[in-house]
Amino acid sequence: MSAPFSWPFPTAAVAAVAIAVWAGPNYAITIPATAVAVGAAGATVVEAIVRRTDRPPLSLPRPEERPFGVRELFRVGTRGRPDIVALIDRIDRAGDHPDLLLRTDAEIRRLLALSDEEFLRYVRYRLDSIEGVS
Repeated sequence: MSAPFSWPFPTAAVAAVAIAVWAGPNYAITIPATAVAVGAAGATVVEAIVRRTDRPPLSLPRPEERPFGVRELFRVGTRGRPDIVALIDRIDRAGDHPDLLLRTDAEIRRLLALSDEEFLRYVRYRLDSIEGVS
């Protein structure tokens, strides 16, 4: 990992502060040394900001996709239902309902408790309502 700034400016700031402290009440030396210290510190901050913006943005690894599709979600039965509902909700949000709220745990439990026929009826209703609104 590299430093967010190079060493000349901080070194100059520290040296200028040391000179200002060493000069004590001799303002002919203290004031210019202090000005150099503040300038070097400011240059260090600017350099750190510039170096930070020069870096390419951090690329996060993509989450792994599930190794199966929608048909497999239906085949696994009730275990695939939360993913099916989430997929339908994503389709609905991409369409006319971007403000669609997330399903609560109670809603997910209710959908898990449906019989296969009732769940398929729910899926058909949701998809028909999405297609009908579009």
